[in-house]
Amino acid sequence: MGEKVEEVEQRDQEEDEAIEDQDSENSPEDKESERENVSGEKVSQLERRISEIESEIEGLDSTKN
Repeated sequence: MGEKVEEVEQRDQEEDEAIEDQDSENSPEDKESERENVSGEKVSQLERRISEIESEIEGLDSTKN
């Protein structure tokens, strides 16, 4: 039973090291590009939400008159 635990721990450690190696291979440019993509997506989502809210406001203004 102890051997199985050691095998699993060894495999986990090897997987962690592989992930760290992969992360270290990403250049700063890749990370910056990824950040820009995420920021662009969030900006698009916010712009859509702003448009929705503006439409709701216009609808409320038209019912007020």
